[in-house]
Amino acid sequence: MRADLAVCGGRVVSDGTVAEATLLVTAERVSAWLDPAIPVEAERVVDAKDTYVLPGAVDPHVHFAAFSPMADDFESASVCAAYGGVTTIMPFVGPREGMSVGEALDIFIEEGRRRSVVDFALHCRLRPDPKVIDQVPEAVERGVPSVKFFLAYRKRGLMFSDDLALRVLEVTAGCGGLALVHAENGWVIDHLEDRLAAGGRTAPIDYLASRPHATESEAVARAITLAELAGCPLYVVHLSTREGLEEVRRARARGVAVFAETCPQYLFLTDAEMARQKGLAKVAPPLRWDRDRDALWRGLREGWVQTIGSDHAPFTVADKAVGERDIFAASFGMPGLETMVPLVLGGPGERGGLDLAELVRRLSENAARIFGLYPAKGTLRVGADADFVLWEPGAETIIRARDLHSRAGYTCFEGWPVRGRIRAVYQRGRVLVEDGALRADPGSGRFLARRPGRPECGAA
Repeated sequence: MRADLAVCGGRVVSDGTVAEATLLVTAERVSAWLDPAIPVEAERVVDAKDTYVLPGAVDPHVHFAAFSPMADDFESASVCAAYGGVTTIMPFVGPREGMSVGEALDIFIEEGRRRSVVDFALHCRLRPDPKVIDQVPEAVERGVPSVKFFLAYRKRGLMFSDDLALRVLEVTAGCGGLALVHAENGWVIDHLEDRLAAGGRTAPIDYLASRPHATESEAVARAITLAELAGCPLYVVHLSTREGLEEVRRARARGVAVFAETCPQYLFLTDAEMARQKGLAKVAPPLRWDRDRDALWRGLREGWVQTIGSDHAPFTVADKAVGERDIFAASFGMPGLETMVPLVLGGPGERGGLDLAELVRRLSENAARIFGLYPAKGTLRVGADADFVLWEPGAETIIRARDLHSRAGYTCFEGWPVRGRIRAVYQRGRVLVEDGALRADPGSGRFLARRPGRPECGAA
């Protein structure tokens, strides 16, 4: 057989299987899996000896400077993705005041086409404005059938009242879309934060008290109830608590179309980091406890949590340092795009008893299925885009901010050893990253327009 590219000597991981195979690529897509003993002819041959050949990760939760003061822009965030084995990113874009949904998406679709080095789809982030909500069809028309609303951040003008949340869900359902929710009870959080501040409790160790576990679980339950009323599928972003997971589990057990995502920070870090890393570790929802971390790994294993996203939200060290004096003044979020795959595949602990094929499903396939990108993305089956990562399990890497590519300038996993190393990353059969060097130019990534339709997840 003849192909444009032959990936030889590796163990290919896709759709829950691991097999020693030669992977052939023709016209940017996977064209065959062959027994390694079968001779092939190819324009290029990649030696994948001592590696696993994994589908490129799909990160469904990315933020950068889209009308915001974050440190990364489309280009630098996509470079982080490429180095981290993420070949498809899904950033959030929302209109600023006086701008329509369609205008905002047009700006960043064009921005991505000019500057992204990896393929990208978009989510539409809404404001609690009826006029903006009624523009959801503009997003769907542009290939963006996933919209996000917030049940928190009242002081920032982002929090939806229940009636507006229901309106979002109804409009989205009417368009065949998928609603994403930041599920925390903003009214309770603001009350607790104000009370803590009035009492002089503004240290990093006081942060969790302002966003206790119940603020998430209550909001998850409420969002699910509203989604059921509207008949709208729901995706809960950055799930962080055992109690929130239980609400998702109960809803899915009775047949509700609800999906859940968690993030490496909730799988590996705990609230103890607030005393050590202070404002750098301020995220929302906050870092939790060991029992929550264990529950989330169990949720991934049992299929109640389907995806892992980075929630990459890069602010600079200076933006975060104010949290040492007043944690409530520090910016929310941490960089995570580049470290997500290395941590999930090779971070400390038993990773919930999940094997490599199961972890790959949660990093690649499940997000592609839920968000309408499968089978072009998230898999290496014949016909899929040839997006793949050569992961060398026998190596060891130390995470260092100086080696990363976010403009945030720090990582909350500084000094962490991880098993394995990303040797190379390919998109559509072309090299993105090889032996630590970026080989792609800005603008080489493609916009992935998606059709509305009922989301599905396939295997757990």
